Amino acid sequence: MTIPEERTRAVIELAREIQALAPYTHGKSEHVRVPREALRRLLGWLRHYPMAVELTMTAEAAPHLWAPAGNDCHKTPNDRIQPPAVAGRLE
Repeated sequence: MTIPEERTRAVIELAREIQALAPYTHGKSEHVRVPREALRRLLGWLRHYPMAVELTMTAEAAPHLWAPAGNDCHKTPNDRIQPPAVAGRLE
């Protein structure tokens, strides 16, 4: 079952990945494995993708579906794991 944080993180990460492909829509590159026309369409669709503020507004209206975009939802689960406290260590 997908929890709100995972859903929001997926939306944010997908937008980042699509934006990372933008340089490959022009010029000559040996690294392109996806047709440039498909990349251009993805970038075009990204214009209609929700912004962080819209995700946060949606999270306020439907917290059972979305997490606020300002949350740590952009991190992977391993990034959120805190190291165990060392016994006897003062902070």
